[in-house]
Parts: sequence; structure tokens; C-alpha cells
Amino acid sequence: MSQMLERETTQLVASETGNRVLVQLVKLGESRTVSDDGGKTQYREAIDSVVFADKVLVRSSHGGPMIGHADMTTYEANPDPTVELVIAQTAAGRDSLELIRSGSIDAVSVEFVPDPGDTESDGVMRRSNALVHAVALAARPAHTAPILAQRETPEPKEPQMSEDTSTPDAVTAADLD
Repeated sequence: MSQMLERETTQLVASETGNRVLVQLVKLGESRTVSDDGGKTQYREAIDSVVFADKVLVRSSHGGPMIGHADMTTYEANPDPTVELVIAQTAAGRDSLELIRSGSIDAVSVEFVPDPGDTESDGVMRRSNALVHAVALAARPAHTAPILAQRETPEPKEPQMSEDTSTPDAVTAADLD
């Protein structure tokens, strides 16, 4: 059975009108003190690389309700992994966006399954190919990364009306006799 770890990671920003939040998931290679048990035991960790599940969920918190998904078409690997989170227009999603806009929530936490090939070197657990399957909103990041940008949901395009002003053939009462 694989062990699942949760790591708080980065800051995020939500637009005033949109439901997309751009996050940098982790600052690759940066060694930080982390804990898997609420602070009782601590150790040094660095995430060197990540891979993604076929669908990456977004949760309002660890163990909280699903509020969206990561739009992997927006994923950028370099210099550090970034992706837009699409937050659903549910009660929990709207509440989460408001907490982000107010600054109450300013980080995310990646939920990942460690790779069996992870190694410890000089007192630092080096994570390679951590399988990210969810991103949870968080208040206190463990792995530092900068706010990158604010994204807004693109406005739907209005259908273009053709310049043809002719009227289609109309059916009249006489046609029905």
C-alpha cells in the first residue's frame, strides 16, 4: 500500500470576477522543514520533480469537499510547476474563492503519493516524481513559492450576426390551406 503525503506549498490569487486561480505548486529543490503528523515529528524535505494523476482534483482543505480541478492545459513545468485551478460555482467553491480574495487563504497544499525511489541525502528527504492527485487550499504553506499572476475566466464570445439582411421564406396562413 502506498503512503500518501500532504504538503502545503504556495500562495495563490483569485480574480475578482473569475473562478480561476493560478498557483505555483512548489519551489523545486528547495529544502524545507515539514511534518506529517501535525508537528510532532519534523524532517527536512525537498521536492525535486512531480508527475500528475490523470485528473487532479481541487479541495477546499485536506479532507474537505471537492471544489474543482486543475486545468492541465495551463500547466507550465519551468522554472517551477504552475497550473490554473478551476473552481466550481458551488457553495464551497464560492466560499473558497472569497477566502482567497480576502487573503485568508493564500497557499495550496499538494496531495501526493511518494515515489519508491525517493532518497535521503544530508538529512533531507529528496522527493522525485511525486504523483500529485489533488491540490488543497491551505493557510500556512510548508514549501515556499511566489504568487505568479491573477487569471480571469474568459468572457464567452457573442455570436456574430451575418450581414445578410434578407428574410428567410416565411410560412403564411395561405400556405397551410
